[in-house]
Amino acid sequence: MKILILTPRLPYPPVEGMRIKSYHLIKELHKRGYKIILIAALLDPSDIDPNNIQHIRRYVESLKLFDYTAISPKLLSKVLEGLYIPSKELFAKAKTHHSTDYISKLIREEQPEIVHYDFIHSLTLMEPPRNDLSLKNTTFILSLCDSYSLVLRERIRRGEDVTFNSFARWMYALASFPFAVNLEKRLHKVFQAVHVVSKSDAEWLKSVNPLANLVTIPNGVDIAYFKPIKEIDEEDKMLVMIANFRVDEHVNNAIWFVSMIFKKLKRIEPKVKLYLVGKDPPIRLIRLANSVGDVIVTGYVPDIRPYLMRASLIVDARRERYGILNHVLQAMSMGKCVIGTRYSFLAIDGVEPWRNAVIARNEDDFVAKVILLLNDKKTRERIGNNARKFIESNYAWERIVAKYEEMYKQAICGRTYMER
Repeated sequence: MKILILTPRLPYPPVEGMRIKSYHLIKELHKRGYKIILIAALLDPSDIDPNNIQHIRRYVESLKLFDYTAISPKLLSKVLEGLYIPSKELFAKAKTHHSTDYISKLIREEQPEIVHYDFIHSLTLMEPPRNDLSLKNTTFILSLCDSYSLVLRERIRRGEDVTFNSFARWMYALASFPFAVNLEKRLHKVFQAVHVVSKSDAEWLKSVNPLANLVTIPNGVDIAYFKPIKEIDEEDKMLVMIANFRVDEHVNNAIWFVSMIFKKLKRIEPKVKLYLVGKDPPIRLIRLANSVGDVIVTGYVPDIRPYLMRASLIVDARRERYGILNHVLQAMSMGKCVIGTRYSFLAIDGVEPWRNAVIARNEDDFVAKVILLLNDKKTRERIGNNARKFIESNYAWERIVAKYEEMYKQAICGRTYMER
């Protein structure tokens, strides 16, 4: 089968949400004999690293690159990116008619059975062709992953905080929400299947667009890379939280955990320490960490595995009802005991409290369970070992990509049936 895949970033290196899923999907499909044509948008100078481009070429039959790295005016781009508003995507929207014509031409020439758009961003950067009768035999798939309107709704629901940048991003979410809903209402007109990673996303999207053919497939994890490392010893009373602190929600959750949970933990267990591991931590988080004490903000680290292995416990404070957390899958894959909220494990079917993970119901429950686990190494090890087995059996990428194959086949059959 020949598949045309469109991604909003070059899917290598697989170090963040978008790239992780795209990279492993392409790699596994290549391993299974699929012929892949990849169109990737380049939004950042790191995307045009020739070594990264060369690496991804080994898995695709053909690679086409849309370079957007220099299209936006520098000053305005700097201001917008400072607010974490996707300036390059906004400016790229004005040029999508060029990419649409190119994509239509490429589909006619290559005749792929599947055209797979990866993430909502790919629609902005490389708008799909519409009303082109020559493409009627092509099956279009959108791997949305998270419902964009649900993401914005959760951001709006949580409200704005005191910083100017966060308020600006909240206002951007408020203004974007009706457009996101309108876009998702029309997905069934273009795509034979729409993929999301969680039941929560599927339920919300079904309420927005009952006509969309929704398929729920979670992300996987590279179990050969994220595996227990026996050479690294666990450190006593060490908590680790992994996050991308460029994302407001992750920052707010970390602040909530430090302010409402870690301070209480310190009063009960003075030796406990917390590592906040992730890129782009804002000043307000660093100041809070310094004021509390025993909270170490690492910033970007090239490899999170040593921190995961050193941790007595992995903690997660997610409070949003969408998507899936790759770092939770990764920690479980490394045989670590993870404690989080019920939203931390939202898209991970099969989680059993006290068997392969620990779920905290509220702040006081979080404190009590962390203290209990810090003082019970055997229970931590049992839960961590079970977590590793659970991930191996259910969330290895080869198992996940098999579900994508089934989605492709059913979408093709569904389109063929509708044409009869």
